[in-house]
Amino acid sequence: MGVGALAAARDLGFRSAEVLEPRLQGDDEVDAALLARLAGFAPQAHPEEGKLGWIRFGSGGTRLVVWEDGAELAYSTGLAAFIDPAGNPVKPAGWPYTENDRISYRWQGGYLLAAQDHVGTHPRLFRDGKPVWTSDTARAVSFWPRLRHSAR
Repeated sequence: MGVGALAAARDLGFRSAEVLEPRLQGDDEVDAALLARLAGFAPQAHPEEGKLGWIRFGSGGTRLVVWEDGAELAYSTGLAAFIDPAGNPVKPAGWPYTENDRISYRWQGGYLLAAQDHVGTHPRLFRDGKPVWTSDTARAVSFWPRLRHSAR
């Protein structure tokens, strides 16, 4: 059973390797106007039906679109943009990632954490689309403590 049997284990966050998967749980972006803007924002991205494309997700009023790549096993990349109120893609401030990087994205409340997959390097933390914390030396970042969901 290990430490999982202890009462204190309920307050521990996930192990970073468990949450740093480069696979988004989002919806395919289908808005034609936004897709046209994204084509200008990232001309290197070429959507293919059923294989590659933009995935949208967010928290509250903050929307993010991420380029998904991979033929058999899709993964989220570092090609990403927040969508401003006018519907335009905006590169996140201080964003070091590219379409060649596999990135893990995680929302918790109004916060978005992005880090390179599995090892969690070069983390970027945003709140409502604005940078709050960055590091080029931290590794294996994750949210702690785990949010509790009430049964209300």
